[in-house]
Amino acid sequence: MKKYDLYPICSVLLLVVLLKQHPSKAQQPYVNDKQFNCGQDLNITNGFKCNGAETSCQSYLTFRSTPPYDSPLSIGLLLHADFSFIAEINNITISQEIPTDTKTIIPIDCSCLGHYYQHNSSHQVRPSDSYFSMANDTFQGLTTCQAMKRENPYTVETLSVGVKVRVPLRCACPTSNQTASGFMYLLAYITTSGDNISTIADLFGADKQSILDANELSEDSIIYPFTALVVPLKSKPTGERKKKQKMLLMELGGNEITFNVHDKVKKQSKYGQDGLQTFSFKSIYDATSNFSTENKLGVGGFGPVYKAWQLWNAGKGIEFTEPTILDESFIPSEVLRCIHVGLLCVQDQATDRPTMLDVVSFLANETIQLSTPKQPAFFINTITKDLDVSKNKSKNYSVNNVTISKLDAR
Repeated sequence: MKKYDLYPICSVLLLVVLLKQHPSKAQQPYVNDKQFNCGQDLNITNGFKCNGAETSCQSYLTFRSTPPYDSPLSIGLLLHADFSFIAEINNITISQEIPTDTKTIIPIDCSCLGHYYQHNSSHQVRPSDSYFSMANDTFQGLTTCQAMKRENPYTVETLSVGVKVRVPLRCACPTSNQTASGFMYLLAYITTSGDNISTIADLFGADKQSILDANELSEDSIIYPFTALVVPLKSKPTGERKKKQKMLLMELGGNEITFNVHDKVKKQSKYGQDGLQTFSFKSIYDATSNFSTENKLGVGGFGPVYKAWQLWNAGKGIEFTEPTILDESFIPSEVLRCIHVGLLCVQDQATDRPTMLDVVSFLANETIQLSTPKQPAFFINTITKDLDVSKNKSKNYSVNNVTISKLDAR
């Protein structure tokens, strides 16, 4: 009887068995409900493991708007994400209020740190905060209490109000197998009541089986609310508002070609050859009300005042803030109060303006109620009659030169 070397044959059979068990080299095991037991520290609760083809990538999260985190600006500050990108992908302005419980797409940078992928944020502990409440309430399950305890030197007992804690948000990068299958992005979707794999797949136009494989789930697996699921995507996701707009256009007779042409023309017309944003004559004409002097900025140094006044009246005072100062220490209410006090100081009538003592009190004591700012002082025209001349003369002046603040040293 002829002898055969069984080692190669057994090796091939073993490989076939392993591939049948994991047909797509599953990305991440589903956290299940383990994250709700803060006393149980498991690898699965610490984050998505670093098994992707890249150590860093563009990734996405979902966050459901809830006050006070209900605008791209406030959500971006909470998650340490670029609020301008959040506004763009969800097709809204940076300070626009998002209806409560609306699913919002959050673009982030995802990196492998140690054994796990994560996007780092931070949070200042407030009264009644705990690792559990911060992970599951404030951050809606984008992190776990176990992961936060691992990242911070504070124990449950030493966690105190005012300290700043690191918050590792769950994210992941595609594996080489997923990339080969055409999946370019991974989205960490936070589940809610009533979700199942089919509805989640439909929500993002994703493949149901790819979601099951990516999370090591089967058709019979139970999905728990407020847990993170990996959703493999072949293209960048879009927010709910942008999806509704495209659906409306399609119902009106649009098609994919219309969108491609529209997007291409929009990109070409928005920027000039040097990458600078350009505007048509009609856009400038409309924005300035036929080049009205009332809309002229910079005259007499009152351009910023006029802009602040317009944004304030529109309920968008926060947009007057310099973007470079927006970080974790940024407190929107304090900035808005400073702008409010500033507008009180430049009101048209000098008698309406607060004194320096009032200003100091306003800024030092937030319990003092501030009055509604009136229109700022702009250059105005007055008609004076010159007795030596038989015609009227027009004279420009500003009432801003009425008051002078003098500080005396004690």
